[in-house]
Amino acid sequence: MFPGVLWLMNILHFTRSTLTWLACLYALLLAPLASASLLWQIEKEGKHNHIFGTIHVADRDIVKLPAHVDRVVSQADVLLLEVKQGAQSLQVIADRTTLQESTLRQLVGSDLYSQISAVMKQRGMAPASLQRLKPWAVGLMLNFPVPSLEPVLDVSLQYRFQNAGKQVHSLETIDEQLDLFDRLTLQEQIEFLHLSLQQQADFDRNLARMKELYRAGDIDAIHAFAQSQTLNVHSPVMERLMTEIVERRNQRMFERLQVHLNKSGNLIAVGALHLPGEQGLLQLLRKAGYRVQPVSP
Repeated sequence: MFPGVLWLMNILHFTRSTLTWLACLYALLLAPLASASLLWQIEKEGKHNHIFGTIHVADRDIVKLPAHVDRVVSQADVLLLEVKQGAQSLQVIADRTTLQESTLRQLVGSDLYSQISAVMKQRGMAPASLQRLKPWAVGLMLNFPVPSLEPVLDVSLQYRFQNAGKQVHSLETIDEQLDLFDRLTLQEQIEFLHLSLQQQADFDRNLARMKELYRAGDIDAIHAFAQSQTLNVHSPVMERLMTEIVERRNQRMFERLQVHLNKSGNLIAVGALHLPGEQGLLQLLRKAGYRVQPVSP
């Protein structure tokens, strides 16, 4: 198994998950919410469930849930995640991100490869370990911090439910998430790499801002920050990816979670930026006749 796969495993919850600036764009063109909250109650025909917006990081102060969220987590019977983590998904990532014939240097050229290697070396990763990775996979790695040994928030929730003997279900497959990037042409993957390198200077600042807004539970502010970030991106490739990441994934998850909402006791935990806007999960639920209300501390 190649050295980069554990890094990619932490990245590909989405991407959670799934790029710092790309994550900031999840909510672009979406209407602001009337009330900012990460935790929402869903009710229809006497069935009560909850949806919780996560962030795919392992920071201890984020993984440690606020009391009102922790109560809902403890009381829930079933957890619905974007994708469950496990040995099978790890192997799928290894298979789908590995080059079979060419090397990364051969595909992207020596100049771009040297730039990538320099950045990765600064992060403590041997450039040689990148040689068998597809360009899009390296692009993802460039846009996330070196993963912690601790589980990210979503995985922490998964372990908590499994340890309590409770059910955990996926709303997507890892293949469906990987398809978003694996369908890119070689030229599009190279463009993705160039854009990833260009945003390195702002990476730490943008990530810190996203964490700050998440800790505040301020979806409206996250939305506003997302809109500001869109002004810095001018790429047809990214525009198409955003349609896939936002609208199509939200619709797919919405269709699959409805069958679970016929009973009470479900907790849906997905990336917070899947929640707001006209194409967000909260509005899709409202349109389907569900009463959706924020849960206050």
